[in-house]
Amino acid sequence: MTFYDQTMLKAVGPVVAISLLSCPVLYKKLRGKPGNEEIQTMKRLGLLLLELTLPTITTSLIQVLLCDKFDNGARLRVMLTLRCDDSDERARWVAFAVIGLVVYPLGGECCILVLARVCVLLTRTVLCVQSQC
Repeated sequence: MTFYDQTMLKAVGPVVAISLLSCPVLYKKLRGKPGNEEIQTMKRLGLLLLELTLPTITTSLIQVLLCDKFDNGARLRVMLTLRCDDSDERARWVAFAVIGLVVYPLGGECCILVLARVCVLLTRTVLCVQSQC
């Protein structure tokens, strides 16, 4: 498995995991209505997974962009056996890294903020209903 394959798995793995976490809740929603606790638990687990993986994913994506110049050409800093040339494959991986850097650090943090706000609003609603405001 190459460095690029490992980077792809690091970037796509959390998205797949969060999707799998949401499957039971979506299944219950199709068959009935899931409880607020189940939805909040799913959101909390998704937030936790994003927070735990965000630094590693960001570091891996940045490493795709870093090259060092040598006498025999530029090489990827993290793995000197990979060339940093003008090939189509290299261009695809650079595009993947740039898109990933926009999606994960910026999009991931925005997602975390939105989900945190939704959790707060749901908690307030549940507390309000319980105390019959």
